[in-house]
Order: sequence, then structure tokens, then C-alpha cells
Amino acid sequence: MCGLPDTLGMLVTTGSEDFLIHVAVPDNDSLYAYVIDNLTERPEVADVRTSIVYEHVRNTRIAPASEPGSRRRNP
Repeated sequence: MCGLPDTLGMLVTTGSEDFLIHVAVPDNDSLYAYVIDNLTERPEVADVRTSIVYEHVRNTRIAPASEPGSRRRNP
């Protein structure tokens, strides 16, 4: 599925969904077209649920892990 147009990535998950597909489309009509044209036509796709991300906040710096056996302290 990563070869589909507008697809940025795919995550294999546990739980109620088997996969999360990250797409970038310009509007809701394009998202609808993506789902109908690319996903629901595939025999292996039984169900589709969509969610729209309004904002993406990213941590650009990850704190280093503690040394084994030491306790992490809050600054």
C-alpha cells in the first residue's frame, strides 16, 4: 500500500486496526476519493475508518536514556 499515490507511510498495529495508513491529501473530497478508489476496491480490505489530523506536534529532541541501574532524575 505504500506504493499508492498520496501515501506517506503505513504502520502495522495491534488492536482493532491492523494497519494505519498515513496519507497527505489536499481536502476531504480527496480523502474520500483515496478511500474509495484505492482501498475499498481491494479484496483484502474489509473495513476502512478515517481520522483527520488537525495538528501534528513533534518532539525534535529525545532525552537520552538513563544508565542501566541508575534512577532518572527530573530537572
